[in-house]
Amino acid sequence: MKHLGVKDPELEKIARAGPTSKRKQFRNICRNFHANLLRDGRQLKVTVSMIKVRVKVHRPKVRTIEAEYPYISLRSWSTFLLQHHPAHLLGGFDFEDFDGYTSMFDRFWTRYRQLDPTHEAFTQFTDSGHVIPYMVHGDEGRGKNKSPILICNYQPCIGVQGEEFTNMKGHSFSTRFLSFMMPSKHFAEDDKTLDDYTAYIVADLSSLFYDGVVAVGDRNMYEILRYTCDCCNAFFRRLYEYGTWMLASEAAILVPLGYGMTEGYAAMARLANDRSFKLYRMKPKLHMLDHITRKIELDGQSGSPWLLNDLCDLIALYAQG
Repeated sequence: MKHLGVKDPELEKIARAGPTSKRKQFRNICRNFHANLLRDGRQLKVTVSMIKVRVKVHRPKVRTIEAEYPYISLRSWSTFLLQHHPAHLLGGFDFEDFDGYTSMFDRFWTRYRQLDPTHEAFTQFTDSGHVIPYMVHGDEGRGKNKSPILICNYQPCIGVQGEEFTNMKGHSFSTRFLSFMMPSKHFAEDDKTLDDYTAYIVADLSSLFYDGVVAVGDRNMYEILRYTCDCCNAFFRRLYEYGTWMLASEAAILVPLGYGMTEGYAAMARLANDRSFKLYRMKPKLHMLDHITRKIELDGQSGSPWLLNDLCDLIALYAQG
């Protein structure tokens, strides 16, 4: 047979992902296609989780069952992007341009506060320069035989092109990050399928909001270590500068240092656990340090011009223990 037209090696690779035999027909197309992507290094190392959701099946009869379906959390996307492609979450900036992306996020939240002053971010965080705004976007597309399919994804409010452009600028692969897809024919009655997926998304987003995410990497880990040590040294140095009493105004300085110290320890613990580091059996008294910081914060809000130096409480704590 005479071949006509231009040969396309990439299309030939895709064609080879077809059925391996007439008996199996289309059963192995997905497996073969993913094998091609993996072999060519075209797969992103983003963790895909299998979660249990209620879905509708049509054979042998229509009914609702609990089945495992794929789902990608925003934490998985954030961890991967901050490690390999931080510009996609930092509005086009890299980690080295610290002033650039922190100023941009500060500017975003300052302006957004005029529109939604009750947003919890304004009570939860004092440093908005490290708070990345994003949106969850759901829309209906068309799948096989033009059947409806729900597509849910995450989208940073400030895209990779920067705040001078909308977050729609650029290819959709670089502006939206997939959460899950579900054909409408598998939707259980009373929105049970969507409710189950939403529950996983809400739990993941709540964890990100309160615990945050840390970019993994040796350089970033040492930066976190340095930041934690700086906070720890400054925190206790100021306490030792006073005697039994200290000015209430010190709370405004000590509280951010205290929380920076405990958050830094927690970030390093997560990094060490994720990377399976073998460490010494040293356990910092994080619970105690967090209580000291919280007590300083509450005492500073009491209206008293003086605070009892918490080193005194610390000695009492050791004596009682």
